[in-house]
Amino acid sequence: MMGNVMNKITHVLCVHILILPVTGLGQALHPDYLDASAGSPQLRRLQPDAPSSVSTNYKTRLMGYVQSADAGQAPSGTAVRAAPTSSSPLLATIEDGDLITVTRSGEWSKIVLRRPLGYGAPLAAGEVEPVILGQSAFTPAEEVSATPITPGNVGELDPLETEQEPEGNINLPVEPPGPLPAINLNRNFEGLLVLKTRGFGLQKDFPYQLLNPIGKRLAYVDVSGVKAVDALDYNDRKVTILGTMEPVKEGSSKRIIRAKLIRARN
Repeated sequence: MMGNVMNKITHVLCVHILILPVTGLGQALHPDYLDASAGSPQLRRLQPDAPSSVSTNYKTRLMGYVQSADAGQAPSGTAVRAAPTSSSPLLATIEDGDLITVTRSGEWSKIVLRRPLGYGAPLAAGEVEPVILGQSAFTPAEEVSATPITPGNVGELDPLETEQEPEGNINLPVEPPGPLPAINLNRNFEGLLVLKTRGFGLQKDFPYQLLNPIGKRLAYVDVSGVKAVDALDYNDRKVTILGTMEPVKEGSSKRIIRAKLIRARN
């Protein structure tokens, strides 16, 4: 009995092993797979429904004003202006097929005009609206605004519709950007370090000076920040000083080096 069961299982496995390669070969020889051209039915099934440059999925949009309290039903030929005045620049003229979203109603209604790319006159002042690949069309803004918002179903308007105009009573001073503050970094200064404690009989606040090769003072030297060595050991010697340079005081042409480290030069 056990032997008959094992024989049946072996028979079923052998049948599957023989059938699978034949099925794969038949699928590979199918015309859809053999035709590798761009119009192959198999390739069309594999490729997503991506919008093309002339597809109506792409739209251009702009924000403007229409002199109508019912701008959503404005007829073709209605002017869309940059500001709620008749003398403001003309942005576009409404055409058949345009989608109009009213964001604020009144004598001059504020609207967002959308026009399929490639249809009608191009919107010179508009921008191309983003498209989600695989989605045949956007949900009209009127339907989005009419959808009740419940917790967990929070809608988000397009960035263009959420723009707010500045209030007319805001008078903040606008100043041009100035130069960035300088960053005083430690660097090396080379010269002859000399000690001059007095000048005209008066005690100097910074007795150390760094001289150039012709004996002219480059800067005073503040050695209060030097901890590892005694600055007096480097008097009348050529040195390299690591530190920062700054004016002795604000508006002064005299410079001082705030020394961090002094090393003798060979």
